[in-house]
Amino acid sequence: SIAVCISVSYGLGRHFLVLESWEIEGFLKTFYVGNAAYVTATALIKEALLLQYLRVFERGIFVRRLLIFLIVFTALWGFAYSFLAWAPCLPVHDFWDINGGGSTCFAYGSQYARPFIATFESHAAINMALDTLVLIIPLPLFFKEGTNWCTRLRLVGLLSMGIFVLVFATWRLVTIVEHQVATWPTRDPTWYGPISIVLAVLEVDAASICASVPVFWPVLRDLNWGKIFVTQEVNITRETRYMEDDEDHLTRGMTHS
Repeated sequence: SIAVCISVSYGLGRHFLVLESWEIEGFLKTFYVGNAAYVTATALIKEALLLQYLRVFERGIFVRRLLIFLIVFTALWGFAYSFLAWAPCLPVHDFWDINGGGSTCFAYGSQYARPFIATFESHAAINMALDTLVLIIPLPLFFKEGTNWCTRLRLVGLLSMGIFVLVFATWRLVTIVEHQVATWPTRDPTWYGPISIVLAVLEVDAASICASVPVFWPVLRDLNWGKIFVTQEVNITRETRYMEDDEDHLTRGMTHS
């Protein structure tokens, strides 16, 4: 999110051809950080949710075996694409060095359209498929007999945020395919890329909130909201106690003695 905000100062939203050399270099630096952080974040957030699911389902059932497979697959997928995103060129600084020559760039840094487009599209497609699976897996818990309303409410919140994440991921994939990763009809990343970039930010932010729901739910559940939103009033009453004659004489006698 921070990298995208900074990239606006370096030409995001303007045509690439009208940018100065220092703006191009600045944009490529912010894009490098933002894209690599996005690729890593999508994998880590999914891993966090899948590991939390693993605590819910019992051993020996199909869903638990599916979870273990997805945890391993997501880890390998995230590691592979994160490596390609954080090291798109050798040396890395050639990714934003517009005067660099003879560098070895591949995947996210490739100078050729086909591998460049294939890297973005394959990651976005697998990401959307994993988002769908992560959203579907907890559904049986909602309809399971004996599930209390508190658990169902927690699942509704998780699924609601998950739907937003899936919508953003699908929308982003559509924009990537439509403009061929900002290379069609012309290669203009600062002009055709903003929609995909903003959707990536929204996706990660929504996914972060979604992954935080199971963690913070016990805190929200135990929090006494009445102490925050309701003013408690205290009524003070004053009562006068009158002593009988015998008690009055006894009190005076003790005082004189």
